[in-house]
Amino acid sequence: MPTPTYVSPFTGTVVEPTDVSYYNLEFSETTTLVWPQIANGTDVPASRIMDCTASADDLQIILPPGNQGAVGTDILFRNLGEHTFSINDSSLDSSVIIDPGAAVYYYLTDNS
Repeated sequence: MPTPTYVSPFTGTVVEPTDVSYYNLEFSETTTLVWPQIANGTDVPASRIMDCTASADDLQIILPPGNQGAVGTDILFRNLGEHTFSINDSSLDSSVIIDPGAAVYYYLTDNS
């Protein structure tokens, strides 16, 4: 699906979508994030700050594909709950476990 573009009625130039700054995620199953510029109303956007609460141990959050994001995009995950969960890349090759009360900061350095 191509990324939609929006043209300013004042300047005629393309308006870039704004990033989503905050998302409070309470989840009970594996959750796949999407980049905000392609998210629809039912998707969970990869927001810059994500306060996460898992309902059980060993749940996963899957990052969106790096080749669809912009270099420098960052996400701070904070575990506000009582259960651990993991953050996985889109190919499920690597993961980081986030313990209760911990935070992990990700930023995209290469999107090739």
